[in-house]
Amino acid sequence: MQITVDLIKSLQLFSKLSKEDIAASLNIFKLVEPDEPNYVIFEEGDPGDSLFMIIKGQVEIIKHIDVEAGTNKILAVLPTGSFFGEMALLTGEPRSASAVMRGTDGKLIKIERKDFIDFMSSTPKVASQLLGCLVSSLSDRLRDTSTDVVTLYETGRIIGKTNNPNDIISQVLDRMMKVTKATAGFVMMWNEVVECFECTVGLPEMPPVTSLSAYSVLSRYWQNLDIPVTSTIADNFVDTRELGFNLPSVMYTPLIVNQQNSSFNNNQMKNVVGIAVLVSPVPNAFSLQHINLSKSVADQVSQAIVNSRLLMEKEARRQHEQVYVTADL
Repeated sequence: MQITVDLIKSLQLFSKLSKEDIAASLNIFKLVEPDEPNYVIFEEGDPGDSLFMIIKGQVEIIKHIDVEAGTNKILAVLPTGSFFGEMALLTGEPRSASAVMRGTDGKLIKIERKDFIDFMSSTPKVASQLLGCLVSSLSDRLRDTSTDVVTLYETGRIIGKTNNPNDIISQVLDRMMKVTKATAGFVMMWNEVVECFECTVGLPEMPPVTSLSAYSVLSRYWQNLDIPVTSTIADNFVDTRELGFNLPSVMYTPLIVNQQNSSFNNNQMKNVVGIAVLVSPVPNAFSLQHINLSKSVADQVSQAIVNSRLLMEKEARRQHEQVYVTADL
């Protein structure tokens, strides 16, 4: 595979550059083709010396929780088209997390800080255009952060004003669709009695398939999710085509409630109580910002839904007992 002007132009980060400017800077772009499973792109604490763009595959961003115990947390799974490590070009500070390429067929484009600085000295006009694209992207992310804060506030407000789980799901889903510009969304909750995922809310309408047995490919995939992930039709794992959709961009967000398990010294065990799905006809529509926001919202909503269901069950039992007490009298 070769790095071409059209390839760089297709990347969102540099899509606003002219082909002439890209051609003038083509030598600072380097192709990285991992030849081993779970290729470590960089480790947390490494010098910040390069920016990366994903042109094929997915990359996990991992934070070390306890180095001695070897415990880590996956912060995000970046899809094709994403970029990361951009602060390295500006500050050169150590990496704040690790990055690992999933699988063996991923491809990256890399810009090293020293090459970028040399390029700025030799071709300042074009380099300033590249830098402008980077600053613009950082500005967009900062603007998105403000939107995220409002969304989290609105999520808390919605949870605080209603005890109906479907109302919570519907209102929060509507908010997330507006923020991510998704064209459709739905939430499927786990039904323990019949062991399947059942669609409780769909916007603007229910998906073609409203339930999935525990043994379906998509259900098994969802039950093992820990964090939101995005996929495209080109990805080599299950997507919403099993639900009757055939759209380029999908984001799955697990609704997880951590429960105590006495069999393992009271360790927390995750319980996927549902899954929220957003879809879009636009390729690579969902960004890292959307993934992080979706996880934060899901953390609030998951426990609120479970609490709402418990309250409704408690109230139903109370009313049932009252009926029998009245009858006895």
